[in-house]
Amino acid sequence: MIHMFDYCRNQLDFKNMEHLACTEIRAANLTHCSFMSAWSQGDASYTRIKKAHQVCDC
Repeated sequence: MIHMFDYCRNQLDFKNMEHLACTEIRAANLTHCSFMSAWSQGDASYTRIKKAHQVCDC
């Protein structure tokens, strides 16, 4: 969603490496893209890694 917002609002050019880097940095900052922030929010755990990344065989 952040990438699409940037695309619509700022005429983002995905072929321009500077634009791509900027939108990736914004997305990482706005979604708290780190293990420590996910861990502090309860979304990640050292002990539940296998369960969290298990693929459903539905």
